[in-house]
Amino acid sequence: EPRADAIRSMVELRTAMGPDIAARAAMRRDDDALPRLSAVVERMTAVPRGELVVLQKLSMELWRILVDSSGNVAYALLFNTLDHAYGGVADVVAPALASELTDLAGYRALVRAVAARDARAARRVAARMLAHGEAGMDVLLEGAARSFAQGGG
Repeated sequence: EPRADAIRSMVELRTAMGPDIAARAAMRRDDDALPRLSAVVERMTAVPRGELVVLQKLSMELWRILVDSSGNVAYALLFNTLDHAYGGVADVVAPALASELTDLAGYRALVRAVAARDARAARRVAARMLAHGEAGMDVLLEGAARSFAQGGG
C-alpha cells in the first residue's frame, strides 16, 4: 500500500517538471516524434468512456515521447521512477486524474504546440493540464487522510 506522502511527492514532481519537459520537447523534438504523439492522442480518443486506467497508460506513453524529445537525461530518469511508481497505484489514482486524463482537447493542444515548436504554449498547456490532475489528487489524498484519521486506515 503506497504512502500518501509518497503519492503527494510524485504528483508535485510531475506538476513541477511536466511544463518544462513539454517546452523542451517543443524546442528539441525531431520529426518522428510528431506522428507518434498524434497516434497516442488518437488512441486516447478511441478509449471507451470511464476507462481511466487505459487513458492513464496512454497519457504516460505520450509523456514518455515528450520526455525522450526533451533530450534531458535527468528528466528521463525521474520519469522512469514516476512511471514505475504510478504502475502500482494506477487503479487508485486514475479516478483522481479524470479531469486531466479526459481532456483530449488539452492533449491535442499540447501536441500542436510541440509540432509548432512553440515552447511557451507547450509549457502553458502542460501546466494547465497537470494542475487539473494535481487538484484531483489533492482531493483524493485529503479524503484518504480524513478516512485514516477517522480510523478507516
